[in-house]
Amino acid sequence: MRRVRAWALAIPCFALAIVGAVVPVMHGWPFLLAGLSLVAPTTARRLRRRLMRRFYRSEAVLLDETAKHGAVAGFTTRHFPVRVTSGEDLTRERTRTDLVAAHRSLLAARRKDLDPSRYMRFVSLRQVHGDRIVVIDHPPKSAFETHADADAVITRVPELTLIALTADCLSIFYWVPDPSRKRRSSWVGVAHAGWRGTRDQIAVKTLRALCERSGERPERVQAAFGPSIGCAHYEVGEEFASIFPRSTRRSRDGKLRFDLSGENRRQLIGAGLKDEHLHDHGVCTAAEAEDFYSYRREKENAGRMLSWIALTG
Repeated sequence: MRRVRAWALAIPCFALAIVGAVVPVMHGWPFLLAGLSLVAPTTARRLRRRLMRRFYRSEAVLLDETAKHGAVAGFTTRHFPVRVTSGEDLTRERTRTDLVAAHRSLLAARRKDLDPSRYMRFVSLRQVHGDRIVVIDHPPKSAFETHADADAVITRVPELTLIALTADCLSIFYWVPDPSRKRRSSWVGVAHAGWRGTRDQIAVKTLRALCERSGERPERVQAAFGPSIGCAHYEVGEEFASIFPRSTRRSRDGKLRFDLSGENRRQLIGAGLKDEHLHDHGVCTAAEAEDFYSYRREKENAGRMLSWIALTG
């Protein structure tokens, strides 16, 4: 009955959306969003986020899901003022200086509850599409620390910003809510998952590392997906058929395509993460060319999105 009522309300909204598409003085997309919110809320959220990015050209997307658990996280767009093309860029003093200033400005504008000057320590990775995880137990000695040959990093150190770089690969954010402290997390992490890292289960290994360190069960952990190339645009070779299950492969026009985020979701849910604790922003780097870099589309000219997360103090 509830489903019937939802559709009864949604159909007039869709009708008004169609009218808005043909009548110049009337905007139809608010009615489309209203109708989708009633019958397909996940699709509505993704469309709303995409419209916001398209209209406002945001420098970064902040994850609202982390705020209520004592963490701050997000990922940059191609409008971010600091252009990074590889992990090597983050070893250069000029890039680091510009990044610190841009990150401070972003937090000051978007997180009024935080003191940006307290979030000026960073840990980045020289990613190699592997499954090595860096664990940060104590504050680093330098303001900007880089770890070589790693694709995930976790920490319990407050106000330390962890960074991963992507340009089609999937970034995965993790946070472990602390049951003894309201609105706080005990650990956070971020992972970089390309197809090789996904084959080696970097997402699950990062989840297990967090559970081992925090003492929490997988069903207590929360995670979110950042931008990545979508299945419709990720054409792969036939060798993928022997690596990944049929559920995350698609055939179209005689070509094989791989669902990168879908396979990482399958692995995480299989490892004990609750489906409702996995937040997917549904960003396809290949489809949203105006806002995100894509290595497949731009090759060596592609920049990188920065995905970051930090425990609040």
